[in-house]
Amino acid sequence: MVRDYSYLAFSKPNEEFLFAGTKSGDFCSFQVKNKMFVFAQSVCAQGIKNIQAVTNDKICVGGGDG
Repeated sequence: MVRDYSYLAFSKPNEEFLFAGTKSGDFCSFQVKNKMFVFAQSVCAQGIKNIQAVTNDKICVGGGDG
């Protein structure tokens, strides 16, 4: 599977996870320490435009379709 990533952000406060948004609207998470893909969730139709890690358990994701 090939994905085109449009946005990347690290988790807060310890940067344990890398969050990635794709151009197809999927939100993905990777564990940095073990270099492991954790999950993917489809969140919008026109691609992820922004990801903001607010706290260690809250993430805001902005999509191209509002």
